[in-house]
Amino acid sequence: MPATLVHDEYAGGATPAESSLKYQLTMVASSVIEAVSTSGGWMFDRVMAGWEVNVLLPKPDDVRPLSILGARAFDLEAALTEARATGYRPQALAVSAEMCARDPRIGRQVSTALRRGTEVTFWGAELPAGVGHRAVVAEHQLTAAAHVFKNHALASIAAPAAERTERFFVGGSGYSGL
Repeated sequence: MPATLVHDEYAGGATPAESSLKYQLTMVASSVIEAVSTSGGWMFDRVMAGWEVNVLLPKPDDVRPLSILGARAFDLEAALTEARATGYRPQALAVSAEMCARDPRIGRQVSTALRRGTEVTFWGAELPAGVGHRAVVAEHQLTAAAHVFKNHALASIAAPAAERTERFFVGGSGYSGL
């Protein structure tokens, strides 16, 4: 069963595991508001740098804020099933620490990615268990455009305005800085 893109008229039926000439960042978040409020500026800056950003959500609802940032939303269950069947591996992975702790499948994906040296980024109050020694704290200074677009995305869901810095934990040998 292919993963289904959620409400994006520009995608043409694409799936997160399709081959692409762009670098791919796969993000796992508990909600659209969590993804946008914690990492929307970084997400936007990655898109502007040429990355394809796919956000996996347990219950994709109003994904307009992600579209504003240039990201695409996919159903988490369908994407995990597809990744298991195809062996899909993104160039970078970003995960909510809460989702990593809550869903053992995501924890296994993170462990596998870290073992392979894939760049893995986390957001949340604490790192998932077993990751601490392999991650460093990193701050992303939003570009002026990222700050404007993130605030527009937040306003579309009546969320408070964004700070100019986002804080992450980053691990994996592919880490080259945010």
